Amino acid sequence: MEPILARFAQTLMDKNVNQEVANDICRQVEASLMETRTRSFTTVTATIKTSLEHAISVLLTPRRNIDLLKEALAAKKQGKVYSVAFIGVNGVGKSTSLAKVAHYLKTKGNLKVMLAGCDNFRSGAIEQ
Repeated sequence: MEPILARFAQTLMDKNVNQEVANDICRQVEASLMETRTRSFTTVTATIKTSLEHAISVLLTPRRNIDLLKEALAAKKQGKVYSVAFIGVNGVGKSTSLAKVAHYLKTKGNLKVMLAGCDNFRSGAIEQ
């Protein structure tokens, strides 16, 4: 399994995934696979995919709840800037969510909001 996981980690890094994160995902997948028995009529590929989905889900699940308004107001009180990044592939609603959060922070917290577009691959992205 080691050569396959090493190739998979390299593939993740080739896709700009941090080396530590790629290795962590591979360790979690390996640990999960060592404890898993493939059921009848379930392919090995499907089992690996399930383990991978779980590892990524664990990685992306916040370890604590965040009260965005409370934290932004606390930062303002300390004279600090509070930053939020919206990251994702095209078409998943980042701009819509960004507009909603900005409106919420302005109306509920009386905060000043600055938006910065960083998409340099898609034409019209910054204008959006």
